[in-house]
Amino acid sequence: MALVAFFAAPVASSALANNGGDIVPPVFPASESLPLAMTSVQGLLNSRLNQLHQLSVLVAKSKTLTIADQLALTSLIDSDASGLSLLEVSVRTAQSVAALNQDASQMVLGYHVFSLATAVVKDVISADKSRAQSQRLMRQIPEIEATVSASGLRTNNASQASALLAQLPNRLEDVQDVLDGVVASILAISPSSVPASLLTVAAAGAATRSAASDIRAADAIVAEITVIVANPTPASHARR
Repeated sequence: MALVAFFAAPVASSALANNGGDIVPPVFPASESLPLAMTSVQGLLNSRLNQLHQLSVLVAKSKTLTIADQLALTSLIDSDASGLSLLEVSVRTAQSVAALNQDASQMVLGYHVFSLATAVVKDVISADKSRAQSQRLMRQIPEIEATVSASGLRTNNASQASALLAQLPNRLEDVQDVLDGVVASILAISPSSVPASLLTVAAAGAATRSAASDIRAADAIVAEITVIVANPTPASHARR
C-alpha cells in the first residue's frame, strides 16, 4: 500500500484537535494578574521543554535510526529546546500581560511541540525501526527456506510451511512500500504550516502503524514456520 493511499484517506476530525493548547495559543485577558499569567505561561513552557527532553531520550535509545534521521531529529529537538529556552527568559522578564500573550503565541505557533515535533520524532523512529526489521527478515528468508527444505517434512507439513514462507516477501515489501516517502515528508513540515499539515502528520502516523502491523504479522509467520519444523504433525512421520 503506497503512502498516497493514506494521504487520500479521510482523517478523523480529532486529528485536527487543539492537542491540549498546542494549535491555538492561549490568550490572557488584560485584567489577568501578571504574576498569575506568568506562572501559567512558565508552566506551559516547562511542559514543552520536558517533552523535548523525553523525545531526546527516545532518539538516543533508538538502535535502528539511520545516521541521517538521527541527526535530523537531534537537530529538530535541539533547535526547539534552544528557542523555547530563550523564550523562557522573555517570559520571566515580561512587564505586561500583553507581552506574555506574545510569548505564549510564539511558544505555540513557533514550535507546536506536542502536535508536530512529538509526532515527527515518534513516527521517524517507528518508520526506521520497521524498515530495519523488514530488511532483517528479508535477509533471513534464504536461511528459513533452507531449514524447511532440510527438515524432511512430509507433504502436508512441507506444503503448509512453504505456503507461509511464500507470504513473507510480499508482507515485507508492503512495509517498504507503505513507508516510502514517509520520513522525508514529515521531516519537511514546518511549524508555520500547522494546522493544515496535520493531515500529512496523521497520514504518516497511519503509515508507520500499518508498517509495524505488517512486521508483527511477518514475525508471526516466521514463528509459525518454526513450530511446524520443530513439531511436525504425526501424519508427517506416519510412514517413515
